[in-house]
Amino acid sequence: MLARPMARSALLPVALFAAAALGVAWATGWFGDEGHAPAPDAAPIANDGTAAPPPPANGSAEAAGGGRAPAPMASAPTAAAAQAPKDPLADRPTACLRAVDRDAGGPLTGVPVYRCKDGSAIAFTDDRGLAPVPLVGPEQLALPAPGYLTRMVPTRLGSSEREPQDVPMVRDVWSIARTLALRAADGRPVGEARVRIQPVAARRHIPNPVPNADAAGQRAWIENGNVARIGVPSEFVPAAGAVAPVTVRTCADGSTLRFEADGEYAVVAATADGRLARATYRATATPRTGGPDVALAFAPGAALRGRVVDPAGRPIAGATVTATSEQPDPPTATSGADGAFVLAPLFAGEPAPLQVRHGLHQPAVVDSLRAPADDVVITLTPLPQSPLRGRVRTRPGLQPLAQAAVVWQPEGADPVAATTGADGEFLLQATGKQPARLTVTAVGHLAYTELVNPGAPFADYDLWPGNADARVTAGVSALLEGVAVDAAGAPVADVDVQWTPAQPPAAALPTGRRVLAGGAVLLPRSVRTGPDGSFRLETIAFGPGRLHVAGAPFRGVDATAVAGAATNGLRIPQ
Repeated sequence: MLARPMARSALLPVALFAAAALGVAWATGWFGDEGHAPAPDAAPIANDGTAAPPPPANGSAEAAGGGRAPAPMASAPTAAAAQAPKDPLADRPTACLRAVDRDAGGPLTGVPVYRCKDGSAIAFTDDRGLAPVPLVGPEQLALPAPGYLTRMVPTRLGSSEREPQDVPMVRDVWSIARTLALRAADGRPVGEARVRIQPVAARRHIPNPVPNADAAGQRAWIENGNVARIGVPSEFVPAAGAVAPVTVRTCADGSTLRFEADGEYAVVAATADGRLARATYRATATPRTGGPDVALAFAPGAALRGRVVDPAGRPIAGATVTATSEQPDPPTATSGADGAFVLAPLFAGEPAPLQVRHGLHQPAVVDSLRAPADDVVITLTPLPQSPLRGRVRTRPGLQPLAQAAVVWQPEGADPVAATTGADGEFLLQATGKQPARLTVTAVGHLAYTELVNPGAPFADYDLWPGNADARVTAGVSALLEGVAVDAAGAPVADVDVQWTPAQPPAAALPTGRRVLAGGAVLLPRSVRTGPDGSFRLETIAFGPGRLHVAGAPFRGVDATAVAGAATNGLRIPQ
């Protein structure tokens, strides 16, 4: 039975998902058997300055944002400040976690919930231990709590406050717990500092200290180390493995550091007012708690002052000067109109290797300087330059697009950027002699990247709409919307609904251009239902086809995807 297409104005903006897999989690198999979505449909479009023949190319499914990351928990001073989410969140909770003490069974309050893929905090548990999370698709989350092993959680979409996904938190009695003492030169406590900790020597194997009989505890210990290695804030300090991990976090005086294994650790710290400290700490497993503090004594940092110039002595503005030191956040400075810069804080009297970069000049490394110094002169050699012109347009209407950002990114050199004018045109000085990536971005559009030769002829660079609603409005794609139901007609959450068109999109024609992204965009052939069983699937595979739950094509329904319209009211039997 074919459902009737509805007017475009009836559409509701709900996110499609693009879940990012975390390598550590895949390697250990902790995502569970979620199955694999079928390969996306693709209809690459020639970027040759002409209108694309129908049917138009896919747009990619963009996740709608709107989730708000809470402020960092004040009671956890060792947790770094929460990063703003880099990937969008859903506009409502799509899953719910409950943190409980594994042994006592009671809820844990105030436990932050971090996204493993970008280290952003998106929720905290309440007094019931509950944390609703607004995820667009399945993700690995991390729950660090002081005194507990940090858990890595493959989120179960569709869980709710009524039926939450329990996360048993295991008390950490196996790591080496030490107190961090931050002191000024006069012995008074320093309130807070950025601290960098790195093992002095690598170790091939680090035994799991949890007894074999405690399988859940052993798994929690492994998760705890994996999460710490990928940068999610916690008290835990990994030991050196095949590649020595570096832990950087914001710490308060009196914070607890939990070392994974005994050994020597290099500790470097910096305060916001420019004081520095360095120490080597020997962590020993006896005793596991109550051992000597990790003590840091701070002294004022020194500065390097100088200018960046070209071979003729002319000042270079906008050059980036960065110290390659082992500080938690190596200082960086940008030269002004007169080429002048001030770089601080640096350890006084010690070598201060610098990296100096400017988009139109060859990068330089200067390793013969010591702070303090006031008369540093750094000379950069110009790179070969070629004018590169072009025009940015919107698809499918091919209208000029103003205020688009165009970036030339050569291998091993700094980028060169330009912005399009009202006519959509740009001019930049492409550096080097080899082809490089030219990336074009604009608000509300998908990014476009092409490998371009310096000095290439004038060309058009065309961007597709960046979200499903805009693509449907432009007639680029179609929407299929409805709900998945069980045999009793009740909505079914967290299942994949798949579109199988009778006729797949036409294959792309060669263009002769080296488009890396954005000339063709991909749409998934399936989408996962929400907590209420609803789905919203965007496609460019127009015409008749079958919509069904993945793995059950014979229990699906027939439908027709109409370009520029939404087909609503579809009920897909599970």
